[in-house]
Amino acid sequence: GASFSAATAYIADTTPPEKRAQSFGLVGAAFGLGFVVGPVLGGALGSVNLRLPYLVAAGLNFLNFLYGAFVLPESLKPEARRPFSFARSNPLGALRALGRHSLVFGLTGTLTCTFMAQVILQSVWALSHHARFGWSTADVGMSLGLVGVATATVQGGLIRVVMPRLGERRVLVTALGVSALGFLGFGFATHSWMIYAIILPFALGGLAGPATQALITGAVGPSEQGELQGSLASLSSLTAIVAPLIGTVLLARFGPATARPHIPGAPFFFAAILNFVGMLLALRLFARTSRAAADAALPRAT
Repeated sequence: GASFSAATAYIADTTPPEKRAQSFGLVGAAFGLGFVVGPVLGGALGSVNLRLPYLVAAGLNFLNFLYGAFVLPESLKPEARRPFSFARSNPLGALRALGRHSLVFGLTGTLTCTFMAQVILQSVWALSHHARFGWSTADVGMSLGLVGVATATVQGGLIRVVMPRLGERRVLVTALGVSALGFLGFGFATHSWMIYAIILPFALGGLAGPATQALITGAVGPSEQGELQGSLASLSSLTAIVAPLIGTVLLARFGPATARPHIPGAPFFFAAILNFVGMLLALRLFARTSRAAADAALPRAT
């Protein structure tokens, strides 16, 4: 799992700050394409032999290992490297690193909210739609495939147009607002086709990830990029422990037809609230940092 943090740090090391959002978007697009191709390929291989998907996945990872070991050049210059420290190599030490920079620390609340909302979505997607609309496994796979296509389109193409015009801060706030509205749409949906219709605009919320990465990687020095990504991975892992419990409990409590009150979309509504709170936290942070920058630019009285 550490490979994702290392890959993100590699991008930060090798990409100038003004182009990082687009680069992170390309990674998101690659993930989206993998989200489409992977399940289809895995299903086809599994129909031949149940062990075959795992063997092919292991082979793909081994090819990645060979590429990284013998082809990919080192991204960090020797003068920017730091010696290994056990104090920074544990999850709690990694989380402490988030507090060293004001912008990164300020975005921690927003990141926690968005991580939580995303994991809640993942944990109840199949369960909720099976209960509400009678979805089969094929329906779930088709919907996730559409999510992958939409994500690849937004993060691989649209971000190149939007980011230079609006900037990372506006894109982040707008994307969080779109995500909140999308979660509300999933919660209020009464027919299966509505879910498919909402997926496409909901994918615009995927712009928040690259925008956030561009902001936080620009706030730390070259020698801290890897540690920063590890800290974010630790934060994401902690939310991945809590969020599924919240999502499934809300679904079990309010989803059944006999529940009173009966709110089948309760997990999605809670995710919408999280995204909205994250957006408000980001707006507050950006307003505060803008005022601080303006005050710093004022001439000093002599």
